[in-house]
Amino acid sequence: MKSTTPEIPEKERGGRLATGYTAIRRDGARVPVTFFTARGIAPAAGYASTAEDLARFASWQFRVLQRKGGEEVLKSNTLREMQRVHWVDPDFETMWGLGFAVSKNDGKMFVGHGGSCPGFRTQLLLKTDEKLATIFLANAQGVNTGDFVQKMYDIVAPAIKALTKPMLLAQTRTDLARFAGIYESGFSGETAIIEWEDGLAALGLPTMDPIKDLTKLRKIGENTFRRVRKDEALGETVVFELGGEGQVVRMIWNSNQYRRVR
Repeated sequence: MKSTTPEIPEKERGGRLATGYTAIRRDGARVPVTFFTARGIAPAAGYASTAEDLARFASWQFRVLQRKGGEEVLKSNTLREMQRVHWVDPDFETMWGLGFAVSKNDGKMFVGHGGSCPGFRTQLLLKTDEKLATIFLANAQGVNTGDFVQKMYDIVAPAIKALTKPMLLAQTRTDLARFAGIYESGFSGETAIIEWEDGLAALGLPTMDPIKDLTKLRKIGENTFRRVRKDEALGETVVFELGGEGQVVRMIWNSNQYRRVR
């Protein structure tokens, strides 16, 4: 339904607002959403923000929570009470505090909140005991921001925690960057080869669960790796072939050839 609200000139909108889009149509296209004024939903959607603003909001919460009785806008005990479960849906999948959603993933508890208005969706996820927050902003409808923000945590959290272990990082700095890139076979899509932990990892693209779909590779020779199985045993061999100038041009896996494209 087309908005009848007069459009506000770009210069009066600050010039930095992202254009909002509809969900993907049946023909695969997205349509820009006509700029609108929030009116009745102004308390929820009547302002524009950034990932940096939400990061400051998350940082403020971590700061308040660690004060154990201190006060900064809210008392620390008040914020804790807001982030405690007060209501549980009968399916035990949805839990709410006071103004915060409470969720559980892989045995870990998170708090946060999502937002949605025509053309835009957002999600803020907090792991308060780890002082980690992930934020996802989408300028389109039909985007599952909750999935994206959770996957971001799954990927980023271990890397941030590893920063406190300099000895481990020093041991894993090896010459693996030359193998990293995008490879394609012509029949099974693309495979990304990335540096991961003490070796490489392969990831079939596209994926909505990159951590779960990672296949670890351990170096056993100059240009040779083996797949690391779930029980840490080594599986089949993966060989990277070099071109005339010494650059990696191909990957051989299970006798299948994958051409390096990026």
